[in-house]
Amino acid sequence: VLPQAIEKGILLAGTGSAQYGHMLLDFLPPLSVLDHFDVLPDWPLLMPARTPPWMDAMVGAFGGRPRTIVRFPRRMGVKVKVGRLCVPWVLRQAAFHPAAGEAFDRVVRAHAASGASGSPTRKIYVERPPPAESGAKRQRTNANETRSFFQGRGFEPVRPELLPFADQIRLFAGARTVAGEAGSGLHGTVFSEPGITAIELLPPSFASRGQLAIAALRRQGLISIEGAQEAT
Repeated sequence: VLPQAIEKGILLAGTGSAQYGHMLLDFLPPLSVLDHFDVLPDWPLLMPARTPPWMDAMVGAFGGRPRTIVRFPRRMGVKVKVGRLCVPWVLRQAAFHPAAGEAFDRVVRAHAASGASGSPTRKIYVERPPPAESGAKRQRTNANETRSFFQGRGFEPVRPELLPFADQIRLFAGARTVAGEAGSGLHGTVFSEPGITAIELLPPSFASRGQLAIAALRRQGLISIEGAQEAT
């Protein structure tokens, strides 16, 4: 047990919190709700010491007020005493609570209202990191063919994770059609307008239906195309 106790804090950690998609859909909307209603205004955020560097910008975009961030060690066998702890309720189970939609709207108004780029017919194709890059996971054998297919139909290939978070918000807010492989990258459609169309390329083993929940919450069209496992 660490000798230094933490008096109080709002926990921004848990299973999946180091993953962009879970942070975007599960952990940050409740924080936005707390700040919107001015709840626990002087409480710091408690985050693991090994929090990915991109998370700070996301926290700043969703939070309605500046909060001190206290980082704690998170490893097997180490415990941290906390006097009072707030664990925000996740706003998504199978579907989203409507409060999550209001949280995403606030982020868009704050960061994209004056900076949405592209024409009303802009189409983007969200690419995944190539196999050689660190963090690359699922790989499609026909990734280049798929990219060419969408490019030939006017889609602009994009890598959202290479952009500052505010630019990611503007990217999706300014698109009318968004295509890409199922997963975190495509979840940026939470910032897109109602009525857009998302085209989701589903790996055969992909079980999450987060994109379907986003489409229902944001009143967007969704086309899911399930792939097949390549014979070996």
